[in-house]
Amino acid sequence: MKEYEIKDNFINVPDFELLEDIIMPHGHTTRKLGPELELHNLPWFFRPGMSAGATERSEKLNNEFTNYETLEPHEDKLFQHVFMLKAYQSNFIQALIPLLAAIDPLAFCRIVANLTLPQKENKRSLFHVDGNKEENPSSESMTTSIFYMNTTNGPTILEDGTEIECRANRLVSYSNEIQHAAVLCTDAEYRVVINLNYFK
Repeated sequence: MKEYEIKDNFINVPDFELLEDIIMPHGHTTRKLGPELELHNLPWFFRPGMSAGATERSEKLNNEFTNYETLEPHEDKLFQHVFMLKAYQSNFIQALIPLLAAIDPLAFCRIVANLTLPQKENKRSLFHVDGNKEENPSSESMTTSIFYMNTTNGPTILEDGTEIECRANRLVSYSNEIQHAAVLCTDAEYRVVINLNYFK
């Protein structure tokens, strides 16, 4: 695998629109995903801090990378929905079936949606990796993918300085060892991404 891989228009338009209806805060549609399952709007839960997987290498990158100011502690917050974490699964994971099928890994380990609110200026989270060796000794052999739900001016920054533009229906994938940081947007009501960690 290259350092990173980008795939635009990753899932087909009807599947993406269904996902939008359920996940995005402006969605208002009740969708039936089978005879016994109706999904309304996705519930979001407040979480302070988005850079939990910081390491010594993260600290070095945070000191060296100055293209964007780092979020102040009171700004470093988001809303999150955990679709899957170890044995836990949300009912809403059913809405992700087209996305999960398109990725088609050996096994998913963690799937979360993150919603951040706009800022007056673009600032970034701390560099981090998803998960750590204490939580998952095999985390280094995992792949991380980010699926962008809307288009904003808040890119994802990889540790080599590469900026991945935040475009709706785009998937970017890279080794879970690669440090990354999220830049909050200034041009939209929110920035919504789905983070997926899995074994290929």
